[in-house]
Amino acid sequence: YLEAKKYLDKAYGYSLSLPYNHSERIRALSNYTLVLQSMGFYEKALMNLQECLTFEKDDSIDVPVILNNLCVVCASLGRYDLVIEYGEKALSLLSSLSSLPKNEINNGMSLILNNISIAYYNLNIPNKAIEYLEKSLEIYRPINNDEYATLLGNLGMFYSNLDFKKSLF
Repeated sequence: YLEAKKYLDKAYGYSLSLPYNHSERIRALSNYTLVLQSMGFYEKALMNLQECLTFEKDDSIDVPVILNNLCVVCASLGRYDLVIEYGEKALSLLSSLSSLPKNEINNGMSLILNNISIAYYNLNIPNKAIEYLEKSLEIYRPINNDEYATLLGNLGMFYSNLDFKKSLF
């Protein structure tokens, strides 16, 4: 990670010489965030991604990606309320982007729905977790994605948690 960080530092430093909203500057900052996150610097990663959003317009194809990355960072911080907030916004924006191929939109939506479902699960709201995961599965099933088995396992875990809670009352 340190070697990656060194080059990403250089890329980001160079990108600062570009215009404020230049796509390469945004991409460098976003890539830098991935390294920060993998090194455990979640607060800094969160700040960087939020900064990326200030550069972008809502009709940019990069915004749903940045929002989903925010979901991942916020989940690492235990901020599941923000995972849901950013995830819902990403879903809304992604569904309005007609410039992307349908399979890319579907892959993105399924990934975001899965992240939201895990946030609800961690907030101890299994019904909502199941609702979002089932939506994700509906998208993954036709595209035969290799994540399908993982999602089915998550769904089993969510239902077992729900059944356990029902048996307590």
